Amino acid sequence: MSQNYYRVSSVTYAVKGRDALIRNGYRAEVVKNPHPSRGDGCGYLLRVENADARCLDILLRNGIRAFAAPEGERRR
Repeated sequence: MSQNYYRVSSVTYAVKGRDALIRNGYRAEVVKNPHPSRGDGCGYLLRVENADARCLDILLRNGIRAFAAPEGERRR
């Protein structure tokens, strides 16, 4: 099962994003970024199973700015 990670600016947006994705049928959870970069805010990620292009659109439509997380941020 593939997983995609999206970087968000705060835990609040991470929770809102997780809830929006779950409402749309995705399995999503909030995880702490193990390697946050300077300027990443609180350093939270959304981990989404079987993510596709629709996920980012769902987040944006719900007012959540999210970016695909680089590979290095995904490792725990």
